[in-house]
Amino acid sequence: MFSKTILLALIPALAAAQTCEDVAGFTFTLATGKTRTCDWLSKGKKSASRQAKYCVEGGANYLDGATATGCIASCGLCSQPTCVFPKTMIEPSLKDIAIADGAIYVWEGNPLCEGGVYTNEESCTKVGTAYGVCTLLSLNSEECDSVDTWEILDQTNGAILGTLISRGFTGLAGGGTVVGGTGCFENAGGTVLSNFVEDEVTGLEMWVYDLSNVQLA
Repeated sequence: MFSKTILLALIPALAAAQTCEDVAGFTFTLATGKTRTCDWLSKGKKSASRQAKYCVEGGANYLDGATATGCIASCGLCSQPTCVFPKTMIEPSLKDIAIADGAIYVWEGNPLCEGGVYTNEESCTKVGTAYGVCTLLSLNSEECDSVDTWEILDQTNGAILGTLISRGFTGLAGGGTVVGGTGCFENAGGTVLSNFVEDEVTGLEMWVYDLSNVQLA
């Protein structure tokens, strides 16, 4: 019921959650006076002992952390992002576009805000971005075949953790089935409950999502 071309265009490419690389051109000096580059730490049979000596605080040549900071990837010190998502999110319909005489709605870039209350963009604690397509089951219907892709952000640094993708028949109250995702949400499953809200004063339409029943692999 929906255009695969439209759907694929709406699913954003996953960006790297956070670049973890050695400092370009970084070198350090051994006790013998020889200079080494970062890759020397992670290659060969002696890589573990080299990392313990030069990368770990208390190691004989830790150099006050300079080596560990300059060679963070070769030292194996890159922190892994925490794969979490908000249990409740609200999506104001700021960028919905009607096509095919209103039979299909698409959106690309609606903010996802933490919690279930939204008054304006300044009130939004952004936790992600929403993309999707919704095909009405019939004209003048309030139910549609909806495919949603939510790009979820790491709240510690704003990097992209991955996407959650769900599909379901959505009406004034209803839900969808999580069919997977990308990044650390690749094997996600479960259901999302959704509730439609319209501000009586501004007329702004919003969706509130309950992700309590979404599980990660």
